[in-house]
Amino acid sequence: MVPRVAKAFLELAKAGAIDPDTGDYLPPIKVDSLRTAREVVMASDAVGTAPLALIAPDIKAGRLAGLPVRLPWMKTS
Repeated sequence: MVPRVAKAFLELAKAGAIDPDTGDYLPPIKVDSLRTAREVVMASDAVGTAPLALIAPDIKAGRLAGLPVRLPWMKTS
């Protein structure tokens, strides 16, 4: 996660840390693909982040749930 996302996420999370050199959030579990992250989240009580468009089918099917996190700077252009 980029530093501004990391800082906001750490305020909500109960685990993980901020890397003192980069400011990045260091989650207790780190994966390199959305597919793996999705599988970890669906098989546990883990929380992940992903673009809504990529997980909308899982939310619609009830396999994942969205959390109401809306920060002003969390947008794409």
